[in-house]
Amino acid sequence: MRLLVLICLILIMAQPAAAATIEIKDIVIEGNTQVEEELIRGAITQTQLGGPFSEEAVKADLQSIADLGFFQDVGARLNEVPGGAQVIFRVVENPTVRDVVVEGSTILSSGEVAKYLGVEPGQVLNVLSLSEGLKGMADQIFNDHGVALRPADLEITDDGAIKLKVVETRIAAIEIAGNEKTKDEVIRRELRIKPGDILEMSKVYESLRRVLMLGYFDEVKPRFSDGPDPDQTVLTVQVTERKTGSAHFGAGYSSVDGFIGYIEVADKNFLGKGQEVNIRWEFGQNKNTYDLGFYEPHLDAKGTSFGFNVYNRAYKRTTLKDIDYTDRRTGGSLTLGRPLGDYTRGLVKFKLENTRLEYEDADTDLEDKESSLRSVTLSALTNTTDHPFYPSKGFKSRLSAEFAGKVLGGDEEFIKYEGDFAKYLGLSEKHTLAFRVSTGTSTGELPEHEYFWVGGADTVRGYKYGESRGDKMLVINGEYRFRLVDAVQGVVFMDFGNAWEDESMDLTDLMRGYGAGIRLDTPLGIIRIDYGIGEDGGQTYFSFGQSF
Repeated sequence: MRLLVLICLILIMAQPAAAATIEIKDIVIEGNTQVEEELIRGAITQTQLGGPFSEEAVKADLQSIADLGFFQDVGARLNEVPGGAQVIFRVVENPTVRDVVVEGSTILSSGEVAKYLGVEPGQVLNVLSLSEGLKGMADQIFNDHGVALRPADLEITDDGAIKLKVVETRIAAIEIAGNEKTKDEVIRRELRIKPGDILEMSKVYESLRRVLMLGYFDEVKPRFSDGPDPDQTVLTVQVTERKTGSAHFGAGYSSVDGFIGYIEVADKNFLGKGQEVNIRWEFGQNKNTYDLGFYEPHLDAKGTSFGFNVYNRAYKRTTLKDIDYTDRRTGGSLTLGRPLGDYTRGLVKFKLENTRLEYEDADTDLEDKESSLRSVTLSALTNTTDHPFYPSKGFKSRLSAEFAGKVLGGDEEFIKYEGDFAKYLGLSEKHTLAFRVSTGTSTGELPEHEYFWVGGADTVRGYKYGESRGDKMLVINGEYRFRLVDAVQGVVFMDFGNAWEDESMDLTDLMRGYGAGIRLDTPLGIIRIDYGIGEDGGQTYFSFGQSF
């Protein structure tokens, strides 16, 4: 139906009186059945009771009534009454909206789109509200839902049915820009959108998050440009690469191992293919280790990951009874993984390790011990955070169970369960609260060198590494993180935790530590420096990466 607003003025005069002044004695509204008379009278501002009749005033009031948007026809006539005239305003209402149907929307339902039109079933159609709704719906829907569409055709039937056809914007092409080292396919395989898809910003942002979480980029942004068709767009994924490879050597001080030196060749994005390789030798007062590792995150089209690690490590340590010993371990592991959803990955790890404990105290009755460990570990890792290094929202969780048994060919027989959950709450752009709960327990005969160690840079700061050890543990951490400058983050923290041997967990028996630290974003990675204060004083910790 084509809505036409006709403004007509029919003056019926009992006698010609062009020069006489006619007093308005009454104003009457006719034709309205649903629109309230009070609303119509509110639009009549120029024609006044007791005032002189004016054709221009009546025309202005007719326009005001038409501008209400509820009428397809408006008019007026003049009747003679004793002492003057009666002005009758006549209206023909638009049809009552019976139904609103939207066609062409595959992402949003018809009802979700219809609410932006400014009309409701059961109400008289307001063409002005409908017009404003049509003009603003594309922007509002994009802001509220991240879906790009536009109205294409509108039909209104005589019985009040509104049919709107919309056209959704589709992605014509996806281009990659800014990647000098990283191969295009490494980025593309993380995208959850493809050419031909309808433009949904939620999927675009999730795709960009996945690319950023690779850890190869400092920044990942979208850029849109016109496509070959008016209802198409070209998406460009703009990345800024960060340094992922290094070959260096150095010396330093570790809060755990004293003075150390190292030589390392590593790359988390080897040859730009997303593979990880590392070769590292560490030596010092209390350690001498060799590690070789490789990780392929995308072995096939199903996202299967594969990794292995081989090592030869020697640590000088102290037992719970303060007996010095050397812990020598030689072994390796092989890990396979598969996605279990958009945010979760399942892993299975096969581990072979030979251990030799050499006791250095001649007065001890402990004898050197050799053992072999053969185990299978099942894990589920979930990560919904928004940044690989500085998360401000989302959570990370890890659940694992390690099965070691003689049936696998080793000497040790136990099951070790571990769980870890971390939550991040962004207070503002530069301020974040972070919380973590870690727990572990075991069944069977867990050897002392496989105990959970609590105390140190990664558990409860303010205590020496492995201050408390046992076959079960609980650690609770809280951090307030604040960005000082682009490459420096400050941290204030509180830690609680303990490990228990042959006894139940006791929440009233927890070590407590607190302190502050900084995080330095360097080409070597994030360097973490913390000073923690425990019951017996403070300790300084130097390590890499966020604590959680």
